[in-house]
Amino acid sequence: MFDNDNDNTPKIPFSQLNLSLQNDTLKLWQNHWDITNTGRSIYNLYPYVSKAIKNLNRSQILLILEHGPFPSYKARFHLSPSGYCSCGNPGTAKHYVLQCPLTSDWHIPSPNPSNYKLSIIDPIYKGKTKALINYLTKNNIEVQGTYPFSQQDTDSSFLSEEEEDT
Repeated sequence: MFDNDNDNTPKIPFSQLNLSLQNDTLKLWQNHWDITNTGRSIYNLYPYVSKAIKNLNRSQILLILEHGPFPSYKARFHLSPSGYCSCGNPGTAKHYVLQCPLTSDWHIPSPNPSNYKLSIIDPIYKGKTKALINYLTKNNIEVQGTYPFSQQDTDSSFLSEEEEDT
């Protein structure tokens, strides 16, 4: 059989070998991440790879990638009649997060609007991002082309003529 006692090769602990392989793999991954053309919206937020899990929810990922219930995204695949929001502006994630009057309840303050995605990944705004995506999905405002009125507008629109006179 095999006799390892006569082997002159150095003995390396498995944990050290495992750590070395992990470091080499991370270096290869980082090199690939630096030179590839895809995923740049994520790269701008997370330029360094790591094994640590980024605690982002689905809504945050959709907003960062600008995929999902956004007219500009759906228009690329001819799933929406236009790439514009019901308010008349381009229907991008940035528009809904920062300036759309239809989603003002879920706007996320951003000190630098050109890099609003930094605000999206802030754990404080996880609830707002989820509510925003739910609102856009539920109301499907980009396809209907209708302006979803606020709660107070819809309440007053149901008043009869006699009630409005009083």
